[in-house]
Amino acid sequence: ATYDALFHHLVRRINESIDASRRDDDDSSGGGGSRPNAAAAANGAIGVLDIFGFEVFATNSFEQLCINYCNEALQGLFNEHVLRSEQEEYEREGIEWSYLSYPENNDVLNLIESDSQGILSLLSDQCRAPSSRNID
Repeated sequence: ATYDALFHHLVRRINESIDASRRDDDDSSGGGGSRPNAAAAANGAIGVLDIFGFEVFATNSFEQLCINYCNEALQGLFNEHVLRSEQEEYEREGIEWSYLSYPENNDVLNLIESDSQGILSLLSDQCRAPSSRNID
């Protein structure tokens, strides 16, 4: 209940902060201006993704495989677009910083999504294969 209330509160506050229909007349009180908030109209987007975290059970289902795969893919995107590309940009611009090392998860992603030998490909092949039936 606490997480749910906090999540909805954050979404509501974010929506309020980027609402282009709110008026801005250079008055911080938010009172009655006649023009839309230009910053909100130009940059008014924030993406929020709320999915299950990594989970490990004694027995996992296909649903859990998909959840964990989604988490691995998101982690890979984060590594690529936030960590790796930002550090490369710092190098190009000559900015001093402490290099941040992070674990790569490309092997995990390849295990799941590889075209020929990935788990999803193998599952798909098995689903298309004719079923063998034991008739006694």
